[in-house]
Amino acid sequence: MKFRTTSYYFLVISTVMIVNGVMPHLANAYTPQAERHRIATSGGTQQPPRDYRVHYGGMAWHVDAVDVWVDTKWYGPGGAASAKNTALQACNAVMGGGCKDGGSWSDSKVVIMRRANGDIYWVWGGGDGKSGDYKKGLAECSAQQPLTCEILGRYGSYTSKRHFPDASVRKFYAAGAEIEGEAYNNKLYIASGFNSLTAAQNAAMQACRQAAGKNRCKGVAWVGNGVIQTYVAQQHHGAVIESSSGRAQKAVKRYCGNRNFKKCKSQTQYDSRQSGIFVHDYFAGMKN
Repeated sequence: MKFRTTSYYFLVISTVMIVNGVMPHLANAYTPQAERHRIATSGGTQQPPRDYRVHYGGMAWHVDAVDVWVDTKWYGPGGAASAKNTALQACNAVMGGGCKDGGSWSDSKVVIMRRANGDIYWVWGGGDGKSGDYKKGLAECSAQQPLTCEILGRYGSYTSKRHFPDASVRKFYAAGAEIEGEAYNNKLYIASGFNSLTAAQNAAMQACRQAAGKNRCKGVAWVGNGVIQTYVAQQHHGAVIESSSGRAQKAVKRYCGNRNFKKCKSQTQYDSRQSGIFVHDYFAGMKN
């Protein structure tokens, strides 16, 4: 008996906002530093002068990386541009070019999230994990997958927390394909260990076409630096994607539970960092 597989498709959502550099609305924001110190101490025990400058953070990202590059605590008229440029330089040094401007922010935090397929999503001003923007962003990030997006980091523009990851964040991709329509044979053709998504998808489609003959194939899943997790349930089977083995198994349980699939069992996992062409037969060795 033939069943339909379940596929996940994800899109990058990258929101870029460049702040306007307006000073905080403090009564003495433009008071000279020495005068602010005099006012603050008022003849009593002297305290270090408070820093009223606007602090900027800047970010860079790359489509083939599972993290971002962040530089913080820049101030002055060129602070936003300096933070972004430094992050871009660090990103390009690791990735060999192709990095993109992720925007800048002032006197606030940015939260970096990872989707199941390895795409990066970020939310401005959600550092406390309680704001409406943060909750909305997390919901949008997680909308097309069983589990909530992972939080990779929270970066305040006013803290010295430079985040420059190394080459370990470069993605290796796995992609799957299957035969379409009535010729569907309960098999998933997987190409893994490729350094570009297009290469992985093309290899998966080629493996599928070799088995399909005159029939058509379609792509059904892909992941960067993660796993394709196959599963079978009563009257249903398919694959989910996630960043790790443990999360993938949880995703299967959540997905089957949400859809009331009975007797749902995880099968073989295919790690995108392991090179090879694989054919997964959902019903190999299973009794009718």
